[in-house]
Amino acid sequence: MEREVTLSSAGKDVPLNDFARAIVANTIAAMVGTLKKSDADGEIVVRIGPLKK
Repeated sequence: MEREVTLSSAGKDVPLNDFARAIVANTIAAMVGTLKKSDADGEIVVRIGPLKK
């Protein structure tokens, strides 16, 4: 399945070539697909930020 993939770090877009885009999309979709009550075919949103103290 083709997916639109965007990645940003520190508020700046990180350019991804076709290979990197496929690696990110397929890896995250596979992880989400193993979780109960998830839909790996739908939109997946992942945000990773610093730990709030």
